[in-house]
Amino acid sequence: YAVMEGVAFLNRIVLNRAEAATGTAVRDIRFGGGGAANPIWCQIKADVLGRPVSVVETPEVGLLGAAIIAQTATGRYPTLAAAQEALVRLRKTYLPDATRSADYARLFALYREAEQAVAPISARLADWQGNRIP
Repeated sequence: YAVMEGVAFLNRIVLNRAEAATGTAVRDIRFGGGGAANPIWCQIKADVLGRPVSVVETPEVGLLGAAIIAQTATGRYPTLAAAQEALVRLRKTYLPDATRSADYARLFALYREAEQAVAPISARLADWQGNRIP
């Protein structure tokens, strides 16, 4: 659980930054690849992000993305959004649970606090070169 929650917390940081940069709120999240086969992780992501998380049917989402781009570039679809609408099929959508989302919001605050507390150590580790102990 801790690894899945940690990754979901990082996803939340990225989502928050993307929304702040674009001024746009993301309504739902698409999740694909190997991790999307784990229903527990899908639910954790929905609960941590506070958004619906939809799993796509296609196991090879990278190839699907390439097909969407190629078919848009060749004119089959007028926009990437139109190609996505036509080609992406959703297998299941996980809705956030209000109680778990509230719990995760409190845990996320502690996560950010811990992240700031270890930031100086992380910086020293990043600067470390060779086998010398900093």
